[in-house]
Amino acid sequence: MDLYQHFRAEEQAFIDQALDWKEQVERQYKIVVTDFLDPREQTIFESIIGKNDELKLSFFGGYDQAERKRAILAPFYEDINDRLYQLTVLQGSYHQKFVTLSHRDVLGTLMSLGIQRKRLEI
Repeated sequence: MDLYQHFRAEEQAFIDQALDWKEQVERQYKIVVTDFLDPREQTIFESIIGKNDELKLSFFGGYDQAERKRAILAPFYEDINDRLYQLTVLQGSYHQKFVTLSHRDVLGTLMSLGIQRKRLEI
C-alpha cells in the first residue's frame, strides 16, 4: 500500500523528510529537532510516527497557544524538556513615530535579513 495516497501530492517532500527523521532515530538512536511545523505538518508527522513504543514525539512552540511548533522525535528512553527545543526569544524596539507596526512589518523585516519563515514562530 502506498503511503503517499493518503496525503496531498505537494506534501510528498515533507513526508519523505518525516520518514527520514524516523529512520534516523530508529537506527542511530539520536534526537531529531525539526524547524517550526504548521498544524498540517504536525498532523502528518504524528500519523507517520503512529503508535510506536520505541519513539517519543513531542511538540512545543514556546507558548501554549502557538500554532507553529517545533517537534522532537527521540528514542523512548530520552527525557524531553523545553531546553531541547532550542528556542530563542527575540525582542525588538522601535522609535515611537512608527506606531503602526504590524505583524507583516515585523515578519517582513526578519525575512529580509535572510531568516527563513520555517525558523520562526511569529
